[in-house]
Amino acid sequence: MTFNAFHTGQCAILKTANVTKRINTRTALAILSVFPLLACVSDPSPVLNTCQTEMFERDTAETQEHCQQAAKQGEAQAQYYVGMMYLEGRGVAQDEAQAVPWLKKAAEQGHAAAQSRLEQMSDKGKGENVKKAETQGILPRTARLNQLKEAMGQRDAEAQYKLGYELLHEDAWRNETQGMQWIRKAVEQGHAGAQTELGLLYYRGRAVAQDSTKAVKWFKMAAEQGHEEAQYWLGLMYDKGEGVEKDEAEAAKWLRKAAEQGEMRAHAILQRMEWLKQLKEAVERGDTEKQYRLGFGFIFENFAQDEAEGVQWLRKAVEQGHPGAQTKLGVLYYRGQAVSQDSAKAVKWFRMAAEQGYVEAQYWLGLMYSKGEGVEKDEEKAARWLRKAAEQGVAEAQEALRKMGE
Repeated sequence: MTFNAFHTGQCAILKTANVTKRINTRTALAILSVFPLLACVSDPSPVLNTCQTEMFERDTAETQEHCQQAAKQGEAQAQYYVGMMYLEGRGVAQDEAQAVPWLKKAAEQGHAAAQSRLEQMSDKGKGENVKKAETQGILPRTARLNQLKEAMGQRDAEAQYKLGYELLHEDAWRNETQGMQWIRKAVEQGHAGAQTELGLLYYRGRAVAQDSTKAVKWFKMAAEQGHEEAQYWLGLMYDKGEGVEKDEAEAAKWLRKAAEQGEMRAHAILQRMEWLKQLKEAVERGDTEKQYRLGFGFIFENFAQDEAEGVQWLRKAVEQGHPGAQTKLGVLYYRGQAVSQDSAKAVKWFRMAAEQGYVEAQYWLGLMYSKGEGVEKDEEKAARWLRKAAEQGVAEAQEALRKMGE
């Protein structure tokens, strides 16, 4: 059993969206590619459960180890996670060559998000390792460079962009200084792809000093030429308020333009924006369950992270006795996340939820009694609460009881 209480709500959102025909199959796959835990899987293995739980909470070498263990057991979801961790450098050094084989393993099992990610990498011309895996390489690397350099003499902006891109990103001949020179040459000729790449370099602070304002400048220039990736990034900057004043209307405008050209990430963010809007409207009507889900989303989900606002909505649900919200507030106090660390307050909220029969809270309360954190150590009470959770299938509670000799 996983403690990802938000998962049920996410599945419901995706199903509702399909029923009301607000999104089509392609958009659904796009959402899965950005929010992989939207996949409504059931009964994950214990090791996959640990991997999924840690993916929400932290990106560490230990998380990668647990996910890789599940991946080696053939779990497609874990294979996808491992691939994405390598691709994005989460908990491990960024390494596309390591990412692609894991993504392919998941894709071969029919994992929609992995298939979508590989297709996207190939379509965008960035997944060189994907292409190598499929074609085994058509041109030797030296010959390819020579072809590109030959095109340079013809002031070919596309070739300048490609050479700059490969010098920036291809490990075999990486030279960021030369790569930047060629990107700027293409930019001078108004090449939209090069403008987008320059914007990304400024946004990430790679090969240049980080500068979100300059990133927005180059994204806008390319976006106005109709470049879909630039439109996506410009929409994202307006949505986040990075390098430009936050403007939801502008964000939606540019994201919609990108989505209309098939930019899958833009589809997903537009769906997230619409979901947040609807959720906030429901919250304002006093829907306790929605208050809990909104609070959880703001704190634990990367797509909408705002811990201060998350705590605010969790407290509204807590005031109305919502056990899930009480449990999550207890977790925040236990970890010192978004609030000052206070184990005694954590125990208070775990107890209130546990007494309502909330299984996650029963596990946490038993754990606190077993450790003597925030409450006097009491193995009898620890065993009683852990047993309640274990009887409902919580693997961690079963393991804790085993260690206690119960």
